[in-house]
Amino acid sequence: MVSAIPGQSATRTLRELMHPLIEWDKAVEVAAAHMLPMPRESLVVSLALAQQHGDLHPGNILLANNHPVLIDSDAEIKASRALDAVTALLSPLFNRHSPLRDDAWPQVPQCRLVGTSGFLDGCPCPGWIDVAQSWFLSTVSSPREQWGLVFGFALRQLKYPDVQDRPVLVDRAKALAAAAFDILSD
Repeated sequence: MVSAIPGQSATRTLRELMHPLIEWDKAVEVAAAHMLPMPRESLVVSLALAQQHGDLHPGNILLANNHPVLIDSDAEIKASRALDAVTALLSPLFNRHSPLRDDAWPQVPQCRLVGTSGFLDGCPCPGWIDVAQSWFLSTVSSPREQWGLVFGFALRQLKYPDVQDRPVLVDRAKALAAAAFDILSD
């Protein structure tokens, strides 16, 4: 199990939780363009705040002498302590530098299984995804935080032209957003 980053307990609205990933007005625009429903922006979310890299994806992790080095820290922010973890978990599915981007995994139905062992079924690099998922689960304070971050991350991906050009990526992002909406609207 990955140990959690300590953080300061807080409550934020869903809008505030998602802000480091995507501004609310842009999220509404992207969701409408893809016919995705939006949860209430005022939904209250329990979380822990901690300093985060803010843009953790495969292109910002280099290996130097077999040690990972984070680069491009200009997006550093105090946010949900799970922000970097959700990005580490999901960015390999979308980032142009990732070999998983065009992989058949995860299938659209598996996107509902983020946070479970079923999400790893058929994963071509289970070591990374399992550790990232464990990190993510150890840093979220509530299901609302977990799925609010997944929702924001998915909508963020749908705004990028290099994602919009690939139907498999659009379907994957929409499936993540739909799964998150279902949890957030309960």
